[in-house]
Parts: sequence; structure tokens; C-alpha cells
Amino acid sequence: MRRLNGWVMGAVLACLASAAEGAYPEQKLRFGLRVGPDQWASAAEALRAAPADPANPVGLTVQIPAEWAQAPDWAALDGVLGAARAAKARLCVTTAIPAEPGSAETLKYLATLSAHAGEEADALGLSFAPSEFSEALLSAPDQLALDLKRMTTSLRGGSSAKILLGEVSPADLPLLEPLYARDFRAYVEGYSSATTGSAGEPSEAVVSFLQGYHLGAPLLLHLPRTTNPIAAQVLVLASASRDVTYTDVEAADPATAWKSLLDLRGRLSPGTAPGFGAMATEISGSEGPRPDVGLIHLLDADRMAQSMVLVPRVAGSRAGLLRVRLPTADITDPVLHLLPGCERRDVGYTADQKKQESVLEVPWEGRPLLLSFNRLRTGTVGQEELTVTSVYRLPVEVILARHQAVSQPQEIFLDSYVRDAQVDYHFRLPGGTGSLDVTFLNTFFFEKGAGARWVQNQLLVNGVAWKGKTLPELPIIEPEKVNTLPLELSLGRDYTYRYLGDEVVEGVNCFEVEFVPAQDARGSLYTGKVWISHETYQKIRMSVRQVGLKEPLVSSEETDYYAPFEAPDGRSFWLLSRVRGQQIFSVVGQNVVGEREIRFGPPRLNPPDFREAVAEAEASDRRILQETDQGLKYLEKQPDGTRKIQMDPKTGRLFAAGGFYYDKSLDFPLPLVGVNYFDYDYKKTKAQVNLLVTGAVNSLAASKVNLLPKVDGSLNAVLFAVPFQDRFYRGGVEDESQKVKILREFVSVGAGWRFQEFSKLSLDLRGRYLGFSRTSDTAPGFVLPQDHFDWEADVSYDFSWKGWSLGSSYEMHRRSRWEPWGLPGRPKDVSSFKDYVQWSAAFSKAFYLPKFQKVAASVSWLDGKDLDRFSRYEFTYLGRRSLAGFAGSGIRFDRGSIAALAYQFNLAQVVRFGVSLEHARIQPVKRLGGWQDHTGVSLSGSVAGPWQTLWTLDAGYALRSDVGPVERDFTVALAILKLW
Repeated sequence: MRRLNGWVMGAVLACLASAAEGAYPEQKLRFGLRVGPDQWASAAEALRAAPADPANPVGLTVQIPAEWAQAPDWAALDGVLGAARAAKARLCVTTAIPAEPGSAETLKYLATLSAHAGEEADALGLSFAPSEFSEALLSAPDQLALDLKRMTTSLRGGSSAKILLGEVSPADLPLLEPLYARDFRAYVEGYSSATTGSAGEPSEAVVSFLQGYHLGAPLLLHLPRTTNPIAAQVLVLASASRDVTYTDVEAADPATAWKSLLDLRGRLSPGTAPGFGAMATEISGSEGPRPDVGLIHLLDADRMAQSMVLVPRVAGSRAGLLRVRLPTADITDPVLHLLPGCERRDVGYTADQKKQESVLEVPWEGRPLLLSFNRLRTGTVGQEELTVTSVYRLPVEVILARHQAVSQPQEIFLDSYVRDAQVDYHFRLPGGTGSLDVTFLNTFFFEKGAGARWVQNQLLVNGVAWKGKTLPELPIIEPEKVNTLPLELSLGRDYTYRYLGDEVVEGVNCFEVEFVPAQDARGSLYTGKVWISHETYQKIRMSVRQVGLKEPLVSSEETDYYAPFEAPDGRSFWLLSRVRGQQIFSVVGQNVVGEREIRFGPPRLNPPDFREAVAEAEASDRRILQETDQGLKYLEKQPDGTRKIQMDPKTGRLFAAGGFYYDKSLDFPLPLVGVNYFDYDYKKTKAQVNLLVTGAVNSLAASKVNLLPKVDGSLNAVLFAVPFQDRFYRGGVEDESQKVKILREFVSVGAGWRFQEFSKLSLDLRGRYLGFSRTSDTAPGFVLPQDHFDWEADVSYDFSWKGWSLGSSYEMHRRSRWEPWGLPGRPKDVSSFKDYVQWSAAFSKAFYLPKFQKVAASVSWLDGKDLDRFSRYEFTYLGRRSLAGFAGSGIRFDRGSIAALAYQFNLAQVVRFGVSLEHARIQPVKRLGGWQDHTGVSLSGSVAGPWQTLWTLDAGYALRSDVGPVERDFTVALAILKLW
């Protein structure tokens, strides 16, 4: 089966090679002159004196030995290449390996040679001998295949030339055989060989091997050195008689050999190929048959033009008139040319239609002759009609090999570059519109061998510039570096690829290729798609999703866009222009979505002052992130001014928290003063802890991200030091006699299963303590509900993808005790409300616009069963039940929807403003019917304050309500954070 696949691939690649002639016309029989460095100058002079016919050119093979490659004289090479281009010769350049196979020196030499050969080259050949490879390399086929792939892609570069591998001899075949199990045939289009027989035929072993492993691949046969021009012509023609259609010949005198090959080429059309010989063809003289004269048959089937070359089989073949008898009467216009100069000679002929034969009378001088004539089209000889039944598709292996070839010069010649880079992060919880927006303005340094460095010049939080002298060292949660990048030449097979089709991306016609990790691949890898240009084979766009991540990062995907940039030396390099992606973190039991966008500025490529710029950045007090195998790490400044990678980063941060909160459920603004501590790897246990202590409100959250594979466990507690008033309305009028205070305390344990990277299914067990007390307005006869625990089992599902977010939950509640409560005349049986159910779903999308603008929209639905006053939904300040200006209003409902539209912008990176318009349509009591509408608006502002603080003020206003007393209610929250 593998051999069959090889035949199919080889045939397809042969079609590709013939279709990729580029600037050269198709020729069925290709031949030319081969010259080494000692003949380049004379060959260049000959080509300038006698250029080829662009429609039917003669080839020139420029051969480079190892000695020249080790000390290249590029000016001398450019001289002969320039002459070949000017003369329109079909150019082929073959080179030996100058140094260790696959070494940086060898790859750089091959890429430089490719640049000198340019787009005009028809073929570029890599010649090697087994003696040039070490025993260790010869015994390691994976490494050998990788080295040969690197060398062939370096030689190809951005050229459209065919790649030839040589010089193939029978002794090389055991070395080559293992390569074809490693997709090597996608990296070469043909082969070359100097192994010939006495009559110019190739080695049968070589031909048989290539037919088995690379069916249809052209074989350039290097014919032996000749001493006169006619020998060069005869060698070419003799090889053609053995179906060898691609040859070059070395000559003692390049000028005369070039002229003779030009003359021969001029008498053979581009469609001329090895033909067929009629068995009844006879050559005789006045004394009978002439076995001393041989025939070489050629045919242009499209033009129905046939040629025969008459050659002496023995030295001293006697002169005389030859009679050439052909078993057909359909010939016309015979012409005779004397080789090597192709002087024309007269030839007579007669055609007998009854006998269906023709006789040509050829004057023979013992020298080779070219006899040409036309054939009439008959019922058995003529055109054949073809029907196209399918569209040709390029094999994915070839697409990858071409991409690797155009990428290889960049790997070799791009040593460093510097550019600006703006990195925007947007963190939020699923289903909500609120987010924390963090922006870093960086200088991006790239150095081959050292990777990337991000020098953080400025920090903006919610679009407001950080005012501190130094930027805070924020926790960096980045995925570790993948083991192998897609499309990369590597030792193993870490990915499998599939050609999906064609698509226009960024205005460019592209191949769409899918890649997934191979079954036996291990470690962190990518899965995704790449779009590769039809014309340049460069990456235009790549969408990747990283697999094999380590907690707390549970999902990471991004789309990369590429663009070309020109270096001072004229080379064009393709670099990232922008990146858009999403990451999901498991933080204290919740999925936090982080959207990321990176925008790169124009680069300075291979700048001469690169080292000085890096040294200046390292000497400054700016934060620097270094790319490592474990992801980005801080380059920490040492007391002596040097930088050292912080391999054991700080995982915890301490904040000072202050401010106040007020809504109508409070008698006075609630002061908040305290600290917040967060650690995403507490004491290196893979546990996360977040502790907030502000006096009035206190919370503790702890989680174990890797409790089980893809399962996290969490513990949460929220403790309030003050109760909140619960207002009550009857018929749209507030009834203060039923107003009560409620003190709430909350604790929960849960587990979340990340069964899919964008999704999470959670089960939480919660307990809420509710303590009821009177207000000064509560009626004396009002019986308070009993203090109790509300036990809850909650199943929730979160989904986040490309900025779209969905959150849903189903909650089953049971009160520990529930007795009749309320004013006299209250129901005496409330047992039906002891157990109740709530369910909800929220959907949101955020759009991030230029200049730190954001538009966000959300909609949520809340519903339930067996709800009473104290289990119904109420509007809150945060979360899915949030409605601007209505927190603490006391409005409760059985079901309803809430929609919000928010817009944020900033002024001069100093003040961040936000406005949100929110509307709720609710049904207070299902069984009574009737709906209410409530509309609120909020205004917010953020500013960086003194002493490295961030101040945020948010005010909500009840703009309109079907409950009259609630209109013009408001909420105010001030938060002050200081990072230590």
C-alpha cells in the first residue's frame, strides 16, 4: 500500500513539475550544455554571442563543485547566470554541499545560491555523495530526511524552480529508500545522475528505483564529456533513442558545443520527443542493405512532424546514395540536414499509395544526418480529444514543502528585529457585560536563538494610564511553549495535515489546510487551520488552538495574521501583523474569559543597533518578559544591573481595598476598608486562594484546579457584617409596615467539569443563612420569618467562544424551616414554599473598538417555581440580576428578562467613562399575570490616582419604573485599589 501511495504521489508531483514550467516553454526533449567554474567565463561569452530562441531554448547547467561552494566567488557566478538569463537559456544550477549536511553554514550557502539564481532558474539541483555523510547520520533515517528537507527547502527558497536531487547512482539507492516513508518526495521534483552506459543510457537500477518510489519524476542525465560538437549532438540524440528526454553534456570547447546544440535545437520543434520506429523501415544502398547505418526516431505528435537521425554504426561508413523505405505513403515535405552545422541537403522521395510505402533517396557521406518530414493526418494518425473529468488539486505534502521552502530564507537571514506591540487583555465572567481591560504598550525584540522579549513601557487599566514610577509585576499566566509548531520542519511527525479546499483570505487566494496532532504525539501542541497563498506559499492567516495545557489555563486559541515587510537589503520577510485570541482560566472555581489582541507596528529588520537597544532596555527599570519553553517569564533586574529569568514567579499579590457602597436598602453608605489577597498557586500546591477583608463585607474563595483530570473543586464563603433592608410593595405603593432587615451569610462547595475547552459543567452545594429583624417601620403585628438555612443544589453550564458568552443554571432549594409569617390574616400553611426552584440563562457579547472603546450587550432570562416573597428574584448591584439604579429597591419577581447595552471610552488615557442603559421586563407573580417594565441607566468613571492607586466611581439611576416609588432611586459605589 505504501508503494502504491508513492506511485500516486509521484505521478501527481510529476504533473506538478510539468505544469510549473514558469518562464520556459514546454519542451518534450530538453538538452543543454554543462559547464563548471573553469568554463563559466567562456560559456558566458558564447551565450552572449549566440542567444537561444526563447520559444525553444537550449539548456545551460551551471555546475558547482564542493571546492567552489566552500569559498564561493559570487561575482563569477553572477556573470554566467546573467549571460544565461540574457541569452534566454533554460537555466539549471546544481551544487555540491560545502559543509556538514544540515549545518547552519550549508543552509545559509544554499539560501544565498537560491537568491543569486533568482526566479529565472528552471531547476536547482543538490548534489551529494554518501561519503559526505557521517556514519551516525547514515544510520538515522529520520535525521537524514530532516537534513535533506532543510537543504532542499533552503535551496528552493522563494524560487519557482524545480528541485533536483543528485547525483543518484546505484550505490545511493539503499540510502534513499527510507526517505520515501518520510514524505521526502514532496520536497523534490526530479533527480540527476551521472551514471551512464556506453550509448548514453541511464542506469537501469536507478530508473527502476525512481519508477517505484517517485513515478514520473524527471531524471537529468549528465552525459560524458565530448571533444567535438558533433559528438555532443549524437550523445543527446542517442540518449533520446533510449527515452531519455532530459540531458546535458560537457564539452572541451563550450563555444562550439553551444553553437552545435543551438543548431540542433533549431531543427527540432518544442514538441519533438523520442518517437517510434516502423519495423519494416529499410535502409539499403546500391549493393543491398546497409547495416552500418543506424536510425534514431523522433516525433512531434501534435504537429505530425517526424524526424530520423541517420548515424554511422562503424567508423569509415562508406559514402553513397541510401534508399530509406518507409511502410507508409502519408509523408510530405522531406528535408535533410547535415550535422553538426545543419547544412541543408536535397532529398528525393516517391510515395506509392497502392503499396502504402514511401522511398527517400538520401545522399550519405558517412556523417550523421537529420531527416525530417511531415505526416498526413489519417483515421489512425491525428489528434486525440481529451475530456476533463476532475479538477487537479495540489497534494498537501507539496503545499507544506513549498511553504517551508519560502520560509527557510527567513529562518536563515532574519537575525533580529524590533517593533512596537500593543497587547490588550479583556477579562470577564461568562454571561456578563462587565470586564477588566488591561493594555500594555511594549517594545518587542526578537533575536534568533534567544526568542522574543517584551519590554513593557506603559500600562493602562480600563484605558487609564498607570501613574506609578514602575509598572506592577502582575501575575503572568501564559501557556507553555508548544513542542513543535505546525508547518515546521521537525525530526518527528507531530502533526497530520489535510487539504480542505481554497478560500480568499485578506484578498489573497489561499489553500486551506487543517492540522491536528498525530496520534503518537506528546506534550503541548496545536490544532487548527492555516491559509497559505497560492502565489507565494506564505502564511496569510493561521487559527490555532493549543492542546495539552496546564492548569489554571484551560483553553487557549488565537488567530494570527501575517504581512510582508522589506529589509534594507531588499529581502522580504513575512511577520505577524496582529493576533486575536481567547484564553479561559479557572480562577477560584469560576471560568474567567480573557480576550487578547496584539497589534504590531512596522519592524526594523536586522537593525545594526539591535544589541545596543536591548542593552538600554535591560539597564532601565522597565519590566521585561522573556519567551521561554515554560511560557513568558519576567527578566528580573539584579543588584548589579544584569537581568535574570525569574523561573519561580510570584503567584500572589496583595491589594489594599477601600471605598463605599450605597443603595436604598441601607440607612447610610457602607464603608469598605481592608485588603485583598490573591494567589493562583498557593504554596506551590496548585491551589488558588482569594481573601477579601473589608469589615462590612468579607469573602474567602479557595479552589483546587486539578482536583481530578479536567475537574476543579472550590470552596466559597461570603460574610456580611450588616443587614440590608427588604422593602415591600402592594399595588405599586410601598408598604413600610412589612419592611424587614435581612442578614445574609453564604458558604458553598462545588466541583466543575471542563468536558470541553470552551465549556464547563458545575455542581455546587450551597448554604445561605438568613437572619430576619425588624426596622423602625415594621408593624408590631408583623410576624418575622424564622431565621433559617437555605440549602441549595445548583447545576450550571458556562460557554465562551470568540467573545460570545453563555451562562446558565438550575437551582433546587430547601429551607431548613419555614413557618407562617407576615401580618395578621396571613396564610396558615406555607409548606408549599419550603422547597422551590430557580433557573436562569444569560447571553452576552463584547466588541472592542479602536482607541480603547468598548460596546457590550447582554440579555438574561430568570424563572422559577414555588416562589414567595423571600425566594423571588430581586435586582442586585452585580451579577445576572443586576439592573442599574434598582439594587436595594425591594422589587421582586417570579420571572423576567433583563437586557443591557453598555459603551465605554476614555479621554487622553486619563479618565475612563462608561454609560449603560438597562431594561427589565418582569412578572412579579406568575399566577396573577401582569408584567412590569423598569429602566435604569448607569454612569461610571475610572482614573489613576496618587500612590499607584486606581479609583472607580459607579452611579446607577432608576430612570423609569412601573413601581412609582422606585423611580429616581440610585446606587453609588466607589472602589479604590492599591497594588503592593
